[in-house]
Amino acid sequence: MKIKTKFGDIEIESILIIVIITSLISNTLFKFLYYFFACYLFISFHELMHITIGSIFGKNLIRIKLSISGVCAIFEKNNNIKKENIKNILIYLAGPISNFILALVFRNRNMIRDINIFLGLLNLIPIYPLDGYNILFNLLELLKLKKVKIIINNISKVFLIILSLISIVLMIKYYSFSLIIFTIYLFVIKNNSKKLY
Repeated sequence: MKIKTKFGDIEIESILIIVIITSLISNTLFKFLYYFFACYLFISFHELMHITIGSIFGKNLIRIKLSISGVCAIFEKNNNIKKENIKNILIYLAGPISNFILALVFRNRNMIRDINIFLGLLNLIPIYPLDGYNILFNLLELLKLKKVKIIINNISKVFLIILSLISIVLMIKYYSFSLIIFTIYLFVIKNNSKKLY
């Protein structure tokens, strides 16, 4: 579903609408998805910080996409590459920093603190499409290295393999499936993305 606003398009994934509606109807499902909704709230705040810093730098917001995996803001590209890279680095850093600030503000609330530290650290990993990937990509472009896309994509692949191994260990040892599901999601995005190659 697409909604046009003066700030940009808002695109909402159908599956997210279904999950929200069914969890409002079913108390059992809402309890089951409680941590999902908590994470979604913090991810939305994270993305709001990207949007805020982007707006401060005069970047035009094209689209906000709300999906089952989170919220994503897409800005218009500018022509001045050097200034663009510096602004992009600061915009991409704003999200993880916002999670660390939330963790600090709610340091006495273990669940909120832990989720935000986890989200902040996870987003700094240089795996496409996470913030860490985009920060490193803009840094490498700023340094005017040759073959930036090849370098960043190889780094992304290595970190994706490491994350896969960690998620498998967590799944086997602690029966925790969240990270493996997220890792599979990253594999799917990587394979479907034309931006990488």
